[in-house]
Amino acid sequence: MILRPLLMLLPLLALAACESAPPEPTYETASYDYLPKIKLDVRTVDIDDNWAPRGTQRHIEARSPVQPRDALRTMATDRLITGGTKGRAAFAITDASLTQASGKVSAHFAVRIDLFDDADAKLGEVPAEVSRVAPLPDDSPAPTRIALYRLVGEAMADMNVELEYQLRQKMKTLLQNTSTSAPEAGPVQVEDLNGAKTGDPNPSGVLKAPTTAP
Repeated sequence: MILRPLLMLLPLLALAACESAPPEPTYETASYDYLPKIKLDVRTVDIDDNWAPRGTQRHIEARSPVQPRDALRTMATDRLITGGTKGRAAFAITDASLTQASGKVSAHFAVRIDLFDDADAKLGEVPAEVSRVAPLPDDSPAPTRIALYRLVGEAMADMNVELEYQLRQKMKTLLQNTSTSAPEAGPVQVEDLNGAKTGDPNPSGVLKAPTTAP
């Protein structure tokens, strides 16, 4: 007699639990085309994204809806354009880490642009790096994805600013005018040493905030 009322309550309790859990956001990707182009006085720009997690820290990049390495590569392909007739620039991703410790997740992104002449002699380099930390109170999948998505977006916003700032501070002569009267830009070459495909379903970055699905 006691068991029957409890059994009747189970569907109601399950429904209440479903209603109390907020729906997981949809994760939109977008390009960085809306940001100003960075026009370099070189003939070509190569992109090396041969970075992989290393060290003893707990790396959780794979749990992010947008991979930091993909976002950094997209930043380079979307923003760096060429306008010169000699020399080359090499954009390298040197860190794209998301590491977890003590209820927090740390993002550390670092890139470097090396400048070479036609004889492939190195003329200079411009490094840029950013770091951010966010709480990760819940280790379950959905809250973790939301936290990582937002953290990557914020760190990439920082990186877009930092890279341009460092270029203007350390290699201003490398930059060209991006007005409509400036020479047409040349191609940017991507050197994908990790075998990433151009048809990757998540090839870009983190620009739009998560929107809640209806």
